[in-house]
Amino acid sequence: MTTEAAHRVVPPSRRREKAILSCNFCRRKKLKCDRQQPCKTCTDRGLSVSCVYTANPSDKSYNVHDRVDQLEKLVSSIMKARDLDPAPQDQAAAAVPKDPSYHSNTCDSDLPEHVRLDEDTTIYSHSGHWSSILDSIAEIREELDQIPVVGQPRDFARGELPGPDLLFTLRKSLTRNEILAAIPARAEADELLHAYFASMDMAFAILHLPSFRRQYEKFWAHPTEAPLMWIGTLFCIFALATRFQSIASTRINIEGVSDPADVSFQSARADLYREKAVHCMILGNYTKCPPFTLETFMLYFMCEYFRSPDSQFAIRILLSMVVQIAYRMGYHREPSRFRNITPFKAEMRRRIWASIIQLDLVSCSQLGLPKMVHESTHDVMQPRNLLDEDFDEDIQQLPQSRPDTDLTPMVFTRIRHRFLRIVSRIMEVSSSSTLPNYEDILRLDGELKEAYDSIPPELTPPLAKFLGLDNSFINIRRLYMGVGYMKALIQLHRPFHLLGRTDARYAQSRIKCVDAAFEILEFQNVLDNQTGPGGRLGNPEFQLRSSLLRSSSLLSDNFLFATVILCVDLDREVSTPMPVAKTQSERVRFGDEQPTRNEMVEALIKSYHIWAKASDTSQEAKTAADITKLVLRKAHVQVGSDLSTFPTDLPLPQFDLADFSTASVQYNLGSTASNAAFDFGDPLGAQSSNMEAFIDFQNIDWPDMDLETSMQEDWDLSF
Repeated sequence: MTTEAAHRVVPPSRRREKAILSCNFCRRKKLKCDRQQPCKTCTDRGLSVSCVYTANPSDKSYNVHDRVDQLEKLVSSIMKARDLDPAPQDQAAAAVPKDPSYHSNTCDSDLPEHVRLDEDTTIYSHSGHWSSILDSIAEIREELDQIPVVGQPRDFARGELPGPDLLFTLRKSLTRNEILAAIPARAEADELLHAYFASMDMAFAILHLPSFRRQYEKFWAHPTEAPLMWIGTLFCIFALATRFQSIASTRINIEGVSDPADVSFQSARADLYREKAVHCMILGNYTKCPPFTLETFMLYFMCEYFRSPDSQFAIRILLSMVVQIAYRMGYHREPSRFRNITPFKAEMRRRIWASIIQLDLVSCSQLGLPKMVHESTHDVMQPRNLLDEDFDEDIQQLPQSRPDTDLTPMVFTRIRHRFLRIVSRIMEVSSSSTLPNYEDILRLDGELKEAYDSIPPELTPPLAKFLGLDNSFINIRRLYMGVGYMKALIQLHRPFHLLGRTDARYAQSRIKCVDAAFEILEFQNVLDNQTGPGGRLGNPEFQLRSSLLRSSSLLSDNFLFATVILCVDLDREVSTPMPVAKTQSERVRFGDEQPTRNEMVEALIKSYHIWAKASDTSQEAKTAADITKLVLRKAHVQVGSDLSTFPTDLPLPQFDLADFSTASVQYNLGSTASNAAFDFGDPLGAQSSNMEAFIDFQNIDWPDMDLETSMQEDWDLSF
């Protein structure tokens, strides 16, 4: 044997690897596979979720040990170079500017964060993660991006599940074709889209209408090419729009006009669309966070939220999934930090993140739970006050924000977003395990007033008695902001509410808690009396929006909270009456005079009758009615007995109502003054504003839109 032959390296087998085309199950069972996703064999056996294809090995092989050695040498050489030529401190990269118009492709070298945007996944890694640390070095970042990711097959036969049964159940899932078969006819779909964008306040914070219209037309041209998550978004829109129609029909039915069968049919149809959205999320594997995942989850959250008039803990669990997906996709970081996020995507991310913060505060307010999003975890700038027509996917630089006096759909989100920082701190202070410092309460009270003063006059929340003077549908948003502000005011001063009855130092806290509760219950009374036939607020669009609020826990939780505050105070008044100064003039709310017992009784009687009417459909309403009736009986006031659960011949139970009020805070605006005055502005001078001046929903022609450029775009480039 020659020396050359002795050192000859025997090459590996020249046998060419066959491409793996069948799914794992068919390959293991030696069954015929139609190579679909999922295949027919797995679908017939109810194993659609486990239908997995093993990816073919890449032509370019990677030796792991060699690659690690290469990376170690690269890092060592770079570190040696840095030791020889250290960079001066004053040349460090500057932090991201506070200017909201800033959008740069430069990243902060001190914070090596990472957002990976792939065709089927979106992953964010914070600065402490190994991939983010390596990402700070450009050469390593390029190497990491070339390493292929091979999915591991899931072997259900060995009991290896992809996740908790709550998220990945083993029930039979649907195929793409079965999901598409549930899409309504084009004319009906267009009608549902119109109903959604005309009724859903948060629609424009989640979806960009012009972009969505192009995607919608593209879907009808090539339905099988649409991403499953986008189809899930569409089904959520259908479900919400059908729910809105069902609520409107229910209200008409109360007035004796519509057929109850129509209401039942619409409710069943909404359930069908919502179920199909869930199938899209599961089949699309939402844990990988492909495009449209967060939009679909947020809309699905709203679908579940509007199903019940009571607060549901399951909704909080669902929202926690929304928050974690947002964290995973990097929505909590200012998008201008990342060079691969376009200005268009950056602005839509800001809009969605602002909506998530609001949903978090509303949800934790209703359930009395800690918030999930903390200020220290995010640095996203507030979205700009822009119409959807002001920017699109191809824009290179965002236009300047419109003034808040331009009543675009985004102006309310911006105002609430500014207010949220204060409400968030109020929640932390008021939910503390120890009594907060009263100086902190007064400081937050002043900040609350500043937030109210920054509201444009056109959006200033009116007093309840002036609500009907402006009949535009913008009134419902002003109402919601007013109620939310009063709720925040109560939550801020609630720790010193009862102390204000006996200690003059805290008298203003008691006045503000009780007077704010009066205002909230007056809003409740206005909605109940004035949105019916012949009422001042009888506008059909206003009725629909007010019905949406009343049929969910969005407003009822605020009304319940105000009811409990007055019940607590009246209960204490019965046992320990306060001296009331005799006066000839009517007491001015939020002044120096303490609220009277008669005022509380009158407000609770009105509220009791409203709660009683809603008791058949809401457990929380029945609870509120029963508690109100109990406290009124202690005050020797008799109300109707049809809903009473407390026998009159039994002694009244003794319990501390002060502990009944749950930790609740809403996120809206208004003003509170540290002094005696409480100025809501001039409601008579508020301009009557019509949002349709910006968006003409009636004239949106869904079938006949310009598609010159939209059909040339790929789905993954739409967002």
